[in-house]
Amino acid sequence: CFTIGFEGESFRSEGSAADLPYARRVAGHLGVELHTVNVDSEMAVEEIQRMIYSLDEPQADFSAVNTFFICRLAREHGIKVLFSGAGGDDIFSGYRRHQALQLERYWRWLPMSARTRLKRFSSRLPSSSIVLRRIDKFLIFMDARIPTRP
Repeated sequence: CFTIGFEGESFRSEGSAADLPYARRVAGHLGVELHTVNVDSEMAVEEIQRMIYSLDEPQADFSAVNTFFICRLAREHGIKVLFSGAGGDDIFSGYRRHQALQLERYWRWLPMSARTRLKRFSSRLPSSSIVLRRIDKFLIFMDARIPTRP
């Protein structure tokens, strides 16, 4: 198993999720060795040009750099092919937006005016806090019209 770990405050302040504890649990459950590459912001910046060249276009998604580091580590261990968990969040409803949709039934009874005010309030929350950013994301579609079920 190969994974990435992040060092430094810049990754935490961007709201990057720490997958390393989960990777350790999975590797332990499977009884396999876990290899980790620790990345800091300087390493990532140093590889941006190489990534743009390799991908043949600029990328807004930073995960390509992470994938590059993991693949390089695997190659150093003689591994040429990797299976990833990419897409698993979609299949198993692992994104926070899926969790928010599950909770929609608890707030859909609120009048539209109240939902609009909640959304407006959440958009004014400071983005310096991970928790407040998550609240804002949770409430981003609070005033969306939800089709009623028969």
